[in-house]
Amino acid sequence: MKIGIISDTHSNIDALKAVFDEFEKRKIDKLICLGDTIGIGPFPKQCMDFLLERKNMFLEYIRGNHENYILKGIPERNHNEPNERLLTEEEKDTHRWNHSWLTPEQKEFIKSLPIRDVIEVEEKKIVLEHYPMDKKDKFKKFYNKPTMEQLKDMFDIKDADVYLFGHTHNSSLYRDGERLFINPGSVGCPVNTGCACAGILTIEDGKADYEQLNVNYDVEKVINDIKEINYPLNRFMINVFYKG
Repeated sequence: MKIGIISDTHSNIDALKAVFDEFEKRKIDKLICLGDTIGIGPFPKQCMDFLLERKNMFLEYIRGNHENYILKGIPERNHNEPNERLLTEEEKDTHRWNHSWLTPEQKEFIKSLPIRDVIEVEEKKIVLEHYPMDKKDKFKKFYNKPTMEQLKDMFDIKDADVYLFGHTHNSSLYRDGERLFINPGSVGCPVNTGCACAGILTIEDGKADYEQLNVNYDVEKVINDIKEINYPLNRFMINVFYKG
């Protein structure tokens, strides 16, 4: 089975379509989404529409911190973490703007999503989290590029075969014997890559393997879209998440 893995689309419909064009070429069988479909980018409704049209293909779709803001409100601090900086009102406006475009049906779908899950595919146990959380559903210590030892500590479930997470916007693959720890990177935030990042998890003949995808698309078009729609804090968002 070939499983397309996406995370951190962040309202970037151009990047999402480019990734799915690649998935179609590779003839994937199923999909997993690790959250943060919305937030940051210019087209939240279009991204949700696109994925909901394909929801029958999903093995699982979990929510990230940006989906969680629909359920629990926009946080006072970045990522809702006690040691993070306070969000400015302008930053909160970017979340309000994203939320304002979602339909009631889309918001209800988001509310139905689990925050984490464990699934089994062809006898392989797969852990899914947007980023590993503690028992109080708070993110564990943030590592931009966690080491193998840090990853082992981060995940509470120790007997799985594959561990999938996102949130950092950095793709990574670590192998610990037969175990895989995978972050596909960000579909929609090209600041570190200049492309849309995703991946394909293949489970076949009792083995799991992974291929990282870095898909080119017209990033400048998306930047121009952000400017033209007068997105809140658009210069800041472009510099932090698109250009660097």
